[in-house]
Amino acid sequence: MQFFIWCAYCFLQIEAGALEIEVVGGPRTVLIEVRDKEHNLVFSKEIENTTTVHVNNLKIGVYTIRVADESGVLQEHNVEVNSTGITPYRLDLDTAIAFNDAIVVTAASRRRQSIYKAPAAVSVLRGFDLEAGGQPGQLPFALNHLPGVQISQTGTFDFNLNTRGLNSFLNRRVVVLIDGRNTAVTQLGNQEWYTVGLSPNEIESIELVHGPGSALYGANAFNGVLDIRTKSPGANPGGSLQLNFGEQNSWGAQLHHNWQMGDRWSVGLKMGTFAANQWEQSRTMEDPIEYEGVPFEVIPLDRPGTRPDGTPVFLDTRLESRTASLRADFKPNPDWVVTAELGTGIAENFVGVADIGRGHIRKVERPWARLAASCNTVHFSFWRSERETPEDEHFLASGGVLWEDSYDQQAELTWEPVFDRPQFSLVVGASYHWQDLDTSKPGDPSNQQSSVLEPVKADQQSLFFQGSWQLNDDWELVVADRYDRSSLHESRHSPKAALIWTPQAQHSMRLTYNKAFQPPSFPDYFLYARAGTLDLSPLEAALEAALGPLPTDFGLTPLLALGNESLMVERIESYELGYRGNIHNTWFVTANLYRSDADDFVTELTPGVNPNIAPYQLPAGLPDALQQVILGALQNALGPFYAGLSNAENGSPILTLSYTNAGQVDLTGAEITVNWVPSSAWQFDVTYHWLDFETEDANLVSNAPSQSIGGGLVFRRSQWNVSTRITHRDGYESAGGIFRGDVPSYAAWDAQVSYRFSDHWQGVFNGTNLLDDAHFDQFGGALIGRMTSLSCRYSW
Repeated sequence: MQFFIWCAYCFLQIEAGALEIEVVGGPRTVLIEVRDKEHNLVFSKEIENTTTVHVNNLKIGVYTIRVADESGVLQEHNVEVNSTGITPYRLDLDTAIAFNDAIVVTAASRRRQSIYKAPAAVSVLRGFDLEAGGQPGQLPFALNHLPGVQISQTGTFDFNLNTRGLNSFLNRRVVVLIDGRNTAVTQLGNQEWYTVGLSPNEIESIELVHGPGSALYGANAFNGVLDIRTKSPGANPGGSLQLNFGEQNSWGAQLHHNWQMGDRWSVGLKMGTFAANQWEQSRTMEDPIEYEGVPFEVIPLDRPGTRPDGTPVFLDTRLESRTASLRADFKPNPDWVVTAELGTGIAENFVGVADIGRGHIRKVERPWARLAASCNTVHFSFWRSERETPEDEHFLASGGVLWEDSYDQQAELTWEPVFDRPQFSLVVGASYHWQDLDTSKPGDPSNQQSSVLEPVKADQQSLFFQGSWQLNDDWELVVADRYDRSSLHESRHSPKAALIWTPQAQHSMRLTYNKAFQPPSFPDYFLYARAGTLDLSPLEAALEAALGPLPTDFGLTPLLALGNESLMVERIESYELGYRGNIHNTWFVTANLYRSDADDFVTELTPGVNPNIAPYQLPAGLPDALQQVILGALQNALGPFYAGLSNAENGSPILTLSYTNAGQVDLTGAEITVNWVPSSAWQFDVTYHWLDFETEDANLVSNAPSQSIGGGLVFRRSQWNVSTRITHRDGYESAGGIFRGDVPSYAAWDAQVSYRFSDHWQGVFNGTNLLDDAHFDQFGGALIGRMTSLSCRYSW
């Protein structure tokens, strides 16, 4: 009953109060917006000169004043309307852009707060900063210049996003959310960026939380959280049409339009398509060697080939992608907002890299839907993401074929109670998450699986909270914890604590402690695949020649790759000291020093490590002495594979490989960013990341450079926006599955240029690796070359 009374109160609450915004500085044409604490637009006006703006009929509470121009968001300021009178605020347009106390972040605490109060290292991208990821299918490039971030590009559209070391193929140590929806692939947990379909002008902001984040986000927030928020249709009426043309014979088109339907409804439509050739080369024994040490493959690319079973195959590498989404927002009153959105992404002919070799996905379909509702301090969300490969997915090294029909879905409820004492804040929440995986061939009545023994169903439940206590004007204490219960692994607690010192405005230091975890993937748990066959009939013939007839049946012995349902989660524990400061409103410094201990890594496929696989037993009735002779001969013949010798259900011998947990590493690192903003037109920055990796396990490597340094400049003036950057990364040892080798050091020069011809027309140039310095980011990946494109955008 109290809940319904509270909801009624939300509908009936009376608005009061006003803002008087004195705008100084300029002259400059900017858009002034006022948004409530739910980020809903309550006022918008374009101004050109010094003026005073009045915003009336506001409820008592905290509002955000946003200043933006054609390049994106310039400033954000929080102001509290705390009386029924007029609240004055002075806004200086000449204040340095994007680095003042106004920067508001959400991902670090799952609530809006000043970036100086965030209990984690957070990077924020908005406006023109997003154009670095503006080429179709290459959104991760927007993050490539951030300290500690490694965008491992293993193909034209194959990206592995990671922070602070321990990168890998199909990396899933950073949770990626788009409007709260997890976009990971169900079976492997990786991202398929080429099916996302977001252009920079459709994105409100991107926030990256560096370091462990399981206390609020649960599994796989091992090294970070990427929170992407798109623009709401009601706050951004109108639309745009964009055409792209570039190298690799690439082209693309994106269309979006938003409708405001009265005071309550707004609708947004997005559609996009692009196509491009890929850098991936054929690697059979008939092809030129791409670079030394890369294993040969049995299936070629871009020419007719044959699978090991004799089936003819032709694998095209021209990628084509199509995306679409439809969103509706309903706002019955200022307190309530309900959002429903559905969309899909379809791609063909993608080539990517996994631990077991490269794969070619002939076609993948990624439909999704989400529902969200908010009323003041209560937020509910539900999302569902599906994946289907209706045509054969080929492994190029083995010739194997894979299919997938899966879904992920989650319901979550969070609450931010309001306390009488403003020094206290709290976020509490609960979620239920479940998955379903079927790897049988579409239309196969036998339902025989291609990568697991049988269809898999799993579920997880969680409870979490984060509370903060403002001890005094300078000190704040933050504590958080999350309890995750899963049908796949033991329950986990992920605690977090932070102490934040803010001695003066726009200067803060924090000490943070975190624990996080990453569970094994579905194949790690449930893999069932034939990895080959070993002919033991010569050994059996030799034994029978010496010992007489034997009741054994060695012959063609299958080699099976099997999952291990007894695997533990990978764990990390991290300590961090961070500083963020604004020096004379011209220099902006961010520095983070961290120490992490990680252990229980899931190994590569290894014989004899799965406790659920019984050792091989000879047929009953053989004398002990004879058994020892036979087993000794098998051990000599099989070498290390003897540890994986077991029995099939009919008693015949099988060789098995499986996974286990092993290894412990210590990671120490530093992330430093220095920005110099001498005026509102110019911005210069230098970033540096250092990583020290220590382990006693020779099989474990950091898969990341020990040092990375970058420098860039941004120029914004009138119709022009220009950004250019050079990044250097040290070489490092790379290892993953069948691939192991050295990655040479390299430097890359990237640039973006935007020119607004009029209120409606804009042109954008985007280029990565402009000097065309061919290199590879991980051993086994493709040679990466230059990629440039021109875009023409018409907005209305």
